[in-house]
Amino acid sequence: MSATVSIPSLVLLLLATLISVGRARLDGIRPNLANGMACLGLGMIGDNLLAHLGVIHFQPSDTLLPAPGWILCLWFCFGLWLKLLFGWFISSYPKALLGFSLGGAAAYWAGERLGSLSLPPEKHALVWVGLEWAVAGLVLCRLSRISLFQDSQHEPA
Repeated sequence: MSATVSIPSLVLLLLATLISVGRARLDGIRPNLANGMACLGLGMIGDNLLAHLGVIHFQPSDTLLPAPGWILCLWFCFGLWLKLLFGWFISSYPKALLGFSLGGAAAYWAGERLGSLSLPPEKHALVWVGLEWAVAGLVLCRLSRISLFQDSQHEPA
């Protein structure tokens, strides 16, 4: 793996971001932007903490943080699609806890298999990643009940 990002990867990342932002505009920018920023914040805290603790390893970062820009962009895009794709999971705390912990661990396991990051088995990395995602799921479930994160059709009167 190299420390540089290939041009096709940058094009795909830019395309995914533009599609995500366009989708967010269709449903109302305020709640989707709030979700995107919340996920970006959770990802920055969680992934940088796990990287600092040596639980996950990324290639040398193109940001000032241990987590590279591409994964932060993915967290932001995940937030833009949160209600459309994962609304069922954030509808209750048990669903968020189970779905996000298993789904997050599976996503990082797949990322390791694709060569995007490494998860040292001696650190029980998948357990820690699952815990990170469980916390993120619970926070997002809670935030989904706050008016800033709801579209105008579902805001309390």
